[in-house]
Order: sequence, then structure tokens, then C-alpha cells
Amino acid sequence: MRKPRLQISLSQEMKDTLKELSDLTGTPSSKIASATLESALPVFVDMLDALKVAQENESKAVEMMTASAFKVMGSSMAEMGDLISNIEEQKEGKK
Repeated sequence: MRKPRLQISLSQEMKDTLKELSDLTGTPSSKIASATLESALPVFVDMLDALKVAQENESKAVEMMTASAFKVMGSSMAEMGDLISNIEEQKEGKK
């Protein structure tokens, strides 16, 4: 079964960054973008939950969204670590 597709617009900086990551890792830029979005799914779910709570309790929603922001930072760092490991493995394989 095919995965659903989504067309998005990117800034030139984002496009250039994805292209450079793709060139360095040998991974298609669309796969990098998709994997990064997938890793952020728990954050999107948290944001959705917080927005639902905001309809009834604004201060609780702010707490939830703050916690979600910290989760984003953690998952972004993990993703960056995976990319760096991949690059290092490829460099070692070329020696």
C-alpha cells in the first residue's frame, strides 16, 4: 500500500540544506524530510492535544505546549546524531 503524499513549499535555505544533506549522505532529500517529519509525529500529537485542552483550560495548554517544545528539541538532536553517524560510517567505508 502506498503512503499518502503531501506537497509542501520550502524556503530556499531549507531546500539547499536538504540537498546538501542528501549529497553528503546519499539519502534522497525527500526521505530525509519524511523521516524528520515522522520523528516529529509525537510532537504534532502533543500540539493537537494541547490545542484541544486550550479550548477549555488555557494555562494547562501552555504547559503542554512547552513540554512539547522540549520534546522537539530532543528528537531533533537525535535525528542529527543519526545523520552524523551515517556520514561517519560512509567516510570510513571510503577509506
